[in-house]
Amino acid sequence: GMAATSVQAKVEYLVVYPLVHRQCVPAIGSLPPEVCFRVMEGLALPGLAALGATSKMFARAVFDDDLLWWQIIQALPPSEPLDSAVAKAVEGQRGQLPASTCRALARDEVQRCRAEAEAKRRRREEAARLEEEMRQRFMREGPPRGLRGPPGRFPGLGGNGIIGGDHD
Repeated sequence: GMAATSVQAKVEYLVVYPLVHRQCVPAIGSLPPEVCFRVMEGLALPGLAALGATSKMFARAVFDDDLLWWQIIQALPPSEPLDSAVAKAVEGQRGQLPASTCRALARDEVQRCRAEAEAKRRRREEAARLEEEMRQRFMREGPPRGLRGPPGRFPGLGGNGIIGGDHD
């Protein structure tokens, strides 16, 4: 999507400018459809959801616009599951997707990405926990028996306690 400052600047231009310079009240119906589409296209998904919840008109404009959701799908990072889901949805439809299919595809991809990120976070936390347990055990018990050498000698090396033993 677009940067938040860009979207804010466009909205200010479309809403505030007429108030200040022409003393007229802006109405969303007076805006050209292309402008509304571009503003909605630049919003993040939570912003679209919030906009769709404000009124019935916005709900129709946001949730029922398959072209908007197709643009959102195209803007998502490419992934094999998304590509196969789009190919499966288009297959047998002669290039025309049924209504609300694009929104469902976008929703499923976002849920898949969230689940994948959550699993990755859990694995990272588990690895950090195991590493911390091993560090604590090492501090409590010392190094494992095989890593300790006789006093005065380097661990794991032969010879007489100096570098230059049999394993150099």
